[in-house]
Amino acid sequence: LYGGLREMMRVTAPGGHIVILDAFPVSGLVKLLLKVWLNYIVPPLASCFIERKPYEYLAASIQSTVSSAEVAQMLQQLGCESVQQQSYSFGAAVRIVARKPS
Repeated sequence: LYGGLREMMRVTAPGGHIVILDAFPVSGLVKLLLKVWLNYIVPPLASCFIERKPYEYLAASIQSTVSSAEVAQMLQQLGCESVQQQSYSFGAAVRIVARKPS
């Protein structure tokens, strides 16, 4: 992950922005609801139309990734400025915007 963020930083023009919109693990009741949704509702529903396996992978991927706060911290360590986070869907999706210094 850190290598990918470093590459994003490398190819971004000075003064440009890095924007990440992704699913991140959540906590509390939302974590339980998301786990039920991703593990017990989406895969069987998807299997009515397409293969189930990609949706099982998606659930495992979201639940095992680092938090949005950790990604924001990595961007700051790489030298990004004005790192901001905006949560959507009770934190299940987060937009991270960071500026590369001029």
